[in-house]
Amino acid sequence: MSQDITIRPLNATEVDLLAPLWRALLDHVAELPGALVPVRPFEQSWPLERAEIVEALAGDSFILLASRGEEPVGYAWVKIEGPDPVWYTGDTKAELVHLSVVDGERGAGIGTALMDAMDAELAARGVEDVEIGVDTANHEAIRFYERRGYRPDFHIFYGSPGKTPWACLRREEQDRKAGRGRFAPPEGETPRTSRRAEGTVDEVRYVSVIGASTASAELAAKAEELGELLADRGLIVVCGGREGVMEAVARGARRRGGVSIGILPEDDRRCAAPDLTYTVCSAIGHARNLGVVASGDVVIALGGAWGTLSEIGLARSLNRRVILLDTWRIEQPGGGELDGVRRASTPAEAIELALTPPR
Repeated sequence: MSQDITIRPLNATEVDLLAPLWRALLDHVAELPGALVPVRPFEQSWPLERAEIVEALAGDSFILLASRGEEPVGYAWVKIEGPDPVWYTGDTKAELVHLSVVDGERGAGIGTALMDAMDAELAARGVEDVEIGVDTANHEAIRFYERRGYRPDFHIFYGSPGKTPWACLRREEQDRKAGRGRFAPPEGETPRTSRRAEGTVDEVRYVSVIGASTASAELAAKAEELGELLADRGLIVVCGGREGVMEAVARGARRRGGVSIGILPEDDRRCAAPDLTYTVCSAIGHARNLGVVASGDVVIALGGAWGTLSEIGLARSLNRRVILLDTWRIEQPGGGELDGVRRASTPAEAIELALTPPR
């Protein structure tokens, strides 16, 4: 962390310093690929959040503020509560309510420094038990807390009574259509939409990317672009988890904050590509090809040899649509286009075809 970053307790009279940091946290959560529960617009959210903070700071809660010079760049809000009636906590326990770092400062060690400062304060207060709530789609945050020894244990479910459609989604859609709240455009600009709403076919959420295990620089670049574009659409990438096209598409997805799942042929997670979000050790060798294509709602093939050809055949046997990009040219015995198979010339076209409803 830079030497010009300072961390200090926030005074209750300084609560409004947190407003831009709260906005940054809302924007970050709103853009998470795969996030389910929509967030309120800042103008509605901040007054509610501010009131909660003021009330909490009147008790045993504390907030640590990180600043670069005079500019606030992050904060940690911690509540101190009594013993839990179920879990075997001490006489007091802590909840990390929020940890926020502004855009442009993430990855600079500020979150780690705030956690270290929180640990020191809790140790001074004799608090040994901490709980942290994390959005299930915030994979970077989950990995961050896991590196500090935390593990997931309790799930919170969202919904509406009587198995009805989620009211929160209805409210968000009303705001989206009206161009208000979080979707209100700045003057002179068009309304903002979430990445999931930008032309994504509802039934497509997982996209399997298959292809060459040994990729040229050109093929790897196309695979990275494919991963980036899929992440931008909020789609989850599934691949074989190893090198070549698989490694490159995971790298591209991660660069844009996306999610990728690698299904490995072996039982050793150390063989996985480094940028995967999740890995599955199948321990079934080439038979894992079936799992790769079965896990996608649609399949994109990029380059590849016999293994890729087998995956194309398996995908069609499962009635998965297949998009071909710089890979095998497959025709019916009598010529003509195969059912469920389309050919693209660029990664962008491949995604558009993948998201176009079948004819």
